[in-house]
Amino acid sequence: FSGRTRALGAMAGVVCAWLRNDLRLHDSPVLHRAAALAKEKGIPALPVYVIDPRLFQRTRRGTWKMGPFRALFLLQSLRVLRRRLRKVGSNLLVKVGRPEEVLPSLLGDGSYLLTQQEVTSEELAVDGGVREALGGRVVWEYCWGSTLFHKDDLPFRPDLSDAP
Repeated sequence: FSGRTRALGAMAGVVCAWLRNDLRLHDSPVLHRAAALAKEKGIPALPVYVIDPRLFQRTRRGTWKMGPFRALFLLQSLRVLRRRLRKVGSNLLVKVGRPEEVLPSLLGDGSYLLTQQEVTSEELAVDGGVREALGGRVVWEYCWGSTLFHKDDLPFRPDLSDAP
């Protein structure tokens, strides 16, 4: 991974590895694909985590989406991931804000955005907002990593409609 970023403005021609729930380095499909694509295209990889303020709001039932212990665990996990990325010559850019506002400001035309394919309605709504904000000027690529087995390795239809 190449971890150099410009202080201000969007980076043209970058492979952005937008990390969300999988913050491990050794088996991250997003980070491994980003590294391979960056090498193939001859452009830098930019691992990014966006701390979305919506994660710290109350649900409609009045409970916190993220309590203090989970928030502490998240911050510790980000610190460990950043340290591990630095050991391999990269870094982790951590930004605070809504991904649909933060990510487009980082990515110039001709960039790639890789992220883990999520399945919940809230995460899919954020994906839709990011895609809309990017306006098709960035190549979007999903990586599967939400299950123990890759969905393509299971004996079911691609949409898993025939899974038990």
